[in-house]
Amino acid sequence: MKRSFLFFSTAVLLAALAAPALAQVRVPCAERAKVVGTLHKDFNETQRGSGLTPAGQLLELFASDKGTWTLLLSLPTGKSCMIATGGAWTTNHTDASRVSGRGA
Repeated sequence: MKRSFLFFSTAVLLAALAAPALAQVRVPCAERAKVVGTLHKDFNETQRGSGLTPAGQLLELFASDKGTWTLLLSLPTGKSCMIATGGAWTTNHTDASRVSGRGA
């Protein structure tokens, strides 16, 4: 019992200490047209794929021929947020006749 209380207390303390750090993380968001324009102008990225989430949000992948990429989440309000970026993007070509259209 004492050990469980110590474990729980430590977990609560660590969570309390981490909360301010998590609150400082800022996701870059703006109107979708502005974000897409910036991705194209500054990085030569174009949309390479997209899909809808169950909540009605649009998840889009933008990439350039040089390998830079951005994962964008667009809300029904018109606001879009960059949720991930990176480099070394490659495209895998899949036989379309084998794709079922269902999520993984």
